[in-house]
Amino acid sequence: QINRESEATKDKRPQLHNLRDSGDIEQDADGVMLMYRPGYYKREEAAPQWEADELEIIVAKNRHGNTGTAMFAWYGVSGKSIPRED
Repeated sequence: QINRESEATKDKRPQLHNLRDSGDIEQDADGVMLMYRPGYYKREEAAPQWEADELEIIVAKNRHGNTGTAMFAWYGVSGKSIPRED
């Protein structure tokens, strides 16, 4: 469950410490992925539903590999996400 304190920060990108009981998550989980869609916070600037919006999948923890961010195109009409190749 996400802690709502991140809503008050300027950068809305979620981080591992925003999760409740993150100490337990750090200890028990093999991997943690967080999703961030900037268009959600910029609704007046968001792309129309039939156009792609940006979606970030943030791998915050991965015991068996690398961490990082993957960029996707998110379509609001269908809820479908497609990996970006830029």
